Amino acid sequence: PETTRQHAKTPGILRVTAFDQTAQVRISQPANPDFHPIELTVPAGTQQKVEFHDYGQNIKGYNSAGEWVEGLNVAPPRRGDGSLELEKMLWAIENATLDPVTWGGSTVLNHDWPGIASNEPTGVNGPGDIPILNKGLLIESTNGADISVYYEVANPRNPERFNMKGRNALGREFLIPSQNRFMNYSGMRTAREKVDIVATQDGTTLTINFDPKTHNFVGKPSSGSSFSVTLNRGETFVLRSNSQERAAHLGGIFVEADKDIAITISDDSIIQSTSRIHYDLTGDQLIPVNIAGTTYIAVHPSHGTRFQSGYTKYETETASVSNQVFIWPVGDPTVIKINGEAVKAGREEKMFSKGQFHVEQISENGIYIETNQPVIVYQVSSYSYELGSAVLPALECTGSRSVSFARVYDENFFIQILTKNKNIKNILNESGPSNFQAYYQTEGGGTVDVTNQLFTKADGKTSSGWQLVKNTGITDGDEQWYTYVKYFASGQGFPTGVPVTVKFRDNADNAIFSDELFHLSVLDANGASMSYGYFSAYNSVAISAPAAACVGNDIELRTNGVLADWYHESDPITPFEESAAEVHVTNPGTYWVLIPNSSCQSSDPVTIDYIIPDFDLGDDFKACPDDLIELGIDELPYHADYTWTVNGTKVTEGDPWSHSFTAAANSSYTIRLTVSAELYGIVCEHSDEIVITVGPEPF
Repeated sequence: PETTRQHAKTPGILRVTAFDQTAQVRISQPANPDFHPIELTVPAGTQQKVEFHDYGQNIKGYNSAGEWVEGLNVAPPRRGDGSLELEKMLWAIENATLDPVTWGGSTVLNHDWPGIASNEPTGVNGPGDIPILNKGLLIESTNGADISVYYEVANPRNPERFNMKGRNALGREFLIPSQNRFMNYSGMRTAREKVDIVATQDGTTLTINFDPKTHNFVGKPSSGSSFSVTLNRGETFVLRSNSQERAAHLGGIFVEADKDIAITISDDSIIQSTSRIHYDLTGDQLIPVNIAGTTYIAVHPSHGTRFQSGYTKYETETASVSNQVFIWPVGDPTVIKINGEAVKAGREEKMFSKGQFHVEQISENGIYIETNQPVIVYQVSSYSYELGSAVLPALECTGSRSVSFARVYDENFFIQILTKNKNIKNILNESGPSNFQAYYQTEGGGTVDVTNQLFTKADGKTSSGWQLVKNTGITDGDEQWYTYVKYFASGQGFPTGVPVTVKFRDNADNAIFSDELFHLSVLDANGASMSYGYFSAYNSVAISAPAAACVGNDIELRTNGVLADWYHESDPITPFEESAAEVHVTNPGTYWVLIPNSSCQSSDPVTIDYIIPDFDLGDDFKACPDDLIELGIDELPYHADYTWTVNGTKVTEGDPWSHSFTAAANSSYTIRLTVSAELYGIVCEHSDEIVITVGPEPF
């Protein structure tokens, strides 16, 4: 996202977390060779950050004493050869920025538009004039270790969290969600709502479908309701609103592509109340429509705490709590139910079409949303007139077993958790130990357990306790949903800047279920602003499997906890196992899963390349004297060590994968081949033996 320097923009921070395995992480810009890739080693169970800063003359930022100041002069970073270190610069990753970088009275890096006049882009007379930029970031774990990443605009005036959703953010059809309750503050003249699009492959054609009556963006065609643009890998495109008005949102625009893309939305410096001039950045990375679901729970971020009904910001005033969801159908006609009751148009159920939306206030601890067609749900919540937002995960096939986040401000901090009763039922009455654990890493590599600080009994002030989400229609007690909210004031809980991990305990007796998952979000406030982020995974179904296995061993294949039907390339029509999260197989080849009657994504296939070392010398046989005996196997398509023995004596001559000799009368030969091989780090050894019996000389 791009934010206005007039308000606050620096720094932008990528926070990268490694889970069970140390991750080698590479951050690059595929379309920009001048951006030198950033390489990180993130130890297992820790989080590291990468910062991008604003540079130039007369900017806002942190001074050397760590104070937020205006009129700051910071020289752009350069390498020894004089070239700019773009990988340190916020300008290099802010898509379609209006803020140039100046130094010594000269422009070092210009804004991204053809021109700017009166704080607006100029020279953009149609979509062909919208700049195609090279600012897409590729963040990858090069050694295959699982990571999570979120991007943070991390200043005290205009913060927000953008949670990266990995491959679940990639798709070919997107509906843009938005809100129409809050305007961009007029005092921030360049603050607008934006849609940033990045291509993952060369030659990607985008088609932007819009309503010419309601949508107003820079470069909008003078006629028609769609246009197309082609991007290469890592190139970016932007839709920027032409207006700061509430009704001028970009929600309902439909983006199609012939190759995978990712989209981020942002709404800079929106204002909740004109009586109190507080304005804030909101936004999130989107999900494609094929991951949209039909059941959601929207959680009240401060329910059950002292701030359930209002945030005390001023001595004479309590700021109202505003928590709303904007529900956007991706198909039509769509019926929307809130807590079991359909949204009505008069006395009839209202039928929503794609591009329309419904706004609902979040009541009690949460609301239950059901639809007959998939929808995108976009939550906007407030803290003392400041705003934050997040795209909510559907309940189908989503959630996490472990979540890591960092507290940015040592002020008001709220954590929200949503999970099923069966995962927490032994702690509802405080009669058993918590199924959850929480801890953070110290700089020295130590671990500090904060489970007892995070999970406390309900007191109406700092803890809501576990609360049932009502009106879901779910009658099975184990399957009912519960919320938990914890509030930490300044100096309470855990320090800022450290990676806090919340997870199910490995030995949680009542949490060992195939859908042992939870959702977690945080509201991080500093008195002058706030950010809101959802940290739960949008779990497409994934299979974990070895690329190779030792001959004779079963191969364990697992999904990420989802019950699925399993297929092998030998029969792509009929599953060999149904409704299982784990199977054991013995054959090499390609495997995949499907989830019947579900909005969950099916898995990418996994291929077990080799069962190593796999060979057979054949059956025992009889031979005549002077017969030429030739034994052997095809050379294996990977490095291996071959050892032949005849009657216990090692053979030192000949090809390693073959052995030949002339049979002697009245003899018996016990011949063994032992092969040791290593593939993908898996070391295996296999032997096969054959017995050859030779009779007497014929007369």
